[in-house]
Amino acid sequence: MAIDIRDKVKDFLNSELKVELSLEKTKVKHITKGIKFLGYILNRRQLFMKQSYGGNTVTRKKTIPTLDVNIKQVISRLS
Repeated sequence: MAIDIRDKVKDFLNSELKVELSLEKTKVKHITKGIKFLGYILNRRQLFMKQSYGGNTVTRKKTIPTLDVNIKQVISRLS
């Protein structure tokens, strides 16, 4: 499924934007491993929250997108 999506994105970029996608540089991997893009890392994290309702405790799982940066790289660019 991910390969099909990659191929559709490649076709769209080629036909609409006249940009070529390099298949050698394009890797398909799971979001939980992080995706490096322009010096940032796009990721997804899971939080487990405990909530009480009328004496009953419920644990809920919440998935949030995150954007990680390399702090050393940011500091060196700013200095």
